[in-house]
Amino acid sequence: MIENNDYSTFSIPCHDIANVVEFAPYEWCPTLLAVGTNSRVSIYQCVFDQEKEEPDGEDFEWRSIFDFQNGFRVTAISWCPETTFLTREKEDFIRFAIGGSDKKIKIVSANLKGDNTCQICEGHTDFINSIAYIPDTAGELVSTGDDNTLRLWNKEGEQQGCFQLSALECLFAYMKENQERL
Repeated sequence: MIENNDYSTFSIPCHDIANVVEFAPYEWCPTLLAVGTNSRVSIYQCVFDQEKEEPDGEDFEWRSIFDFQNGFRVTAISWCPETTFLTREKEDFIRFAIGGSDKKIKIVSANLKGDNTCQICEGHTDFINSIAYIPDTAGELVSTGDDNTLRLWNKEGEQQGCFQLSALECLFAYMKENQERL
């Protein structure tokens, strides 16, 4: 017997096993999806039928818009609030941070016209478990790793602080309402 569910399953062909996926959480670019694999990050635009100006009955459409060859397993992705996509006010620009098995954070910026940069943040001594942009800080990041540290990074990729954790932290959240707490 087939169950009637209130959810749908969609798929995108992937080059490898997807280790991490992250939709852009911002209202100005909600259709962007990052997929991290063992060697790259692929950025897709995903549009669901109810989001289209003229729905056509196709539940889901996607297109590949950017590939970043990382060379190492991607374990964490975070979208930068400076990312813009398909807005009339600004030119398309994507920025995201990734962490991985190479113990480095990479801040990738691309205007989708071939002008791409990658800043490398070094400091962790083991795999990186999570990364998050701190809201309203012009691109500052926080990360945790298997080295039991939480590290703060400025927009230029320079480490601004390192805190020893008492236990391995795989996930964390930033509370905008209480900016003294992570």
